[in-house]
Amino acid sequence: PENDLRAFWIEPGDAGVSRTPVASAGLRCIGLARLTLSDVRLGADRLLVPADGLSHAQRYLASRRLTLAATVVGFARGLLERGIARLKERVRYGRPLTDLGNVQGALGRLQAQVWAAQALSRTALLRAAAGRADLLWDAPGSAAKHAAVEAALAVGRTLQRLLGAEGYAGEIGFERQLRDLEGLVAGAGSQ
Repeated sequence: PENDLRAFWIEPGDAGVSRTPVASAGLRCIGLARLTLSDVRLGADRLLVPADGLSHAQRYLASRRLTLAATVVGFARGLLERGIARLKERVRYGRPLTDLGNVQGALGRLQAQVWAAQALSRTALLRAAAGRADLLWDAPGSAAKHAAVEAALAVGRTLQRLLGAEGYAGEIGFERQLRDLEGLVAGAGSQ
């Protein structure tokens, strides 16, 4: 149909295409940019999706959410393990911080949140592998991505608080990782 959304392959050098870098607080390595299209003319050989381009984009985003969920769960687990190791090295009142009840409680809540995100991500991935995921809007996949990002943010924020000034300093990198995680809130939607 004439008014249907279509998808085309464009190149940065195509007439009418401009790309402007976007400064961001985190995720600097992915090259965020604003794409502007002005009177771009492309031939039929550049047509990727002749009809229903929005559904095609939704399918891409749905798969991207699953990828992010799995990736971020692993990231959260690694961050938590590194944080626990660092907390074991820090001593207060003659004991490692991990021996203090309030720290143990905080770490236990984080571990539960990461495990829940991992279970939800696994369930969503298994559904997708079995062909049971909705290709346009998969609620379990979206929930998995949301849970994974929220768990990772909780890990990063809590470790910063537990480690005090060291958590905010650049020595161990938690502040940079937390900044990058904040950028995933919007990535592929669902937040």
